[in-house]
Amino acid sequence: MRRTQEEAEATRRDLLAAALQLFSERGYAATRLGDIATAAGVTRGALYHHFENKAHLYRTLLQGFGGEFSAQVAAAIQEGGSFLQICRRVMVKPLVYLEQNQEFAAFYELVQFHTVDIPELRDAHRQQMAQAGAELENIAGYFGVGIAQGAVRATLKPQELARTFVALQNGLIHLWLVRERSFSLEEAAATAAEVFATGIAPGAGD
Repeated sequence: MRRTQEEAEATRRDLLAAALQLFSERGYAATRLGDIATAAGVTRGALYHHFENKAHLYRTLLQGFGGEFSAQVAAAIQEGGSFLQICRRVMVKPLVYLEQNQEFAAFYELVQFHTVDIPELRDAHRQQMAQAGAELENIAGYFGVGIAQGAVRATLKPQELARTFVALQNGLIHLWLVRERSFSLEEAAATAAEVFATGIAPGAGD
């Protein structure tokens, strides 16, 4: 029984890996379920045993990879240090992880460029947007704490700081993907983090 369960889990992983690869290479719309089954080395019946349809495969990928960025942010915070040191690390650490993890980078590229305006994925995208909104509020709350502690210029607004921070991260990722990963994301993130942290430090705008 245990071996059967392990084999089922291995098949599921193979199907997800094949789906990610083909979605990334061909785009979501152009990828057929039969292609995914073939790439994973299983029958269509085996695929349907694990996943209802193509959208179910995509949503499962989204659930699997969706928390990885947040996990890197949490790890960066847990390392401790001053408010601005943590701020720099939160900017850099998730982007280093993205650069070093090929599957995560492929997933990120898939979400950004290959699943736009697909009707069957609209619910998944709405969920993503809701999660992004909640994360933005959390970041704004973090900057609010920094302002209250005197670690961030009191003239700045938490919501604007959060939007700027996220825009810097997302902009670097987008540019890195568009430029076919032709520059060091880690180095670019470190520069952006330094510029941002220096700009929000007390006295920087005086």
